Amino acid sequence: TTIRKYSFTDQSPLTGRSLYRLKMVDQDNTFAYSVIRTISIEGKGVFLYPNPATDYVKLDDADSIQKVEIVNLNGATVYQSAAVSPDGIDVRKLIAGNYVLKITDRNGALNTQKLVIAR
Repeated sequence: TTIRKYSFTDQSPLTGRSLYRLKMVDQDNTFAYSVIRTISIEGKGVFLYPNPATDYVKLDDADSIQKVEIVNLNGATVYQSAAVSPDGIDVRKLIAGNYVLKITDRNGALNTQKLVIAR
């Protein structure tokens, strides 16, 4: 038995509380799970509302935004824009479910937030 160290780096962590657990697979395909770790990331960020959303999502500091993307849980970009309307982002064509909203501000800082679409 050899002691191994396992690690994972989340390249796009979400603001707020996230839960992480590693699945460790050995060469013989046996596996074990690590304990669940809770990580909280506080950040200024852009506030989005309402969340869950049904028709439009509004961002409280739209003037500071350079780019907005909505990504589904498969990693596909389902919405992308360089500007945000005062009415917000139209999400009526998106199916109900969980998404990630990626906001890039004018300084190039990336803020990611969970977005729920409800019907």
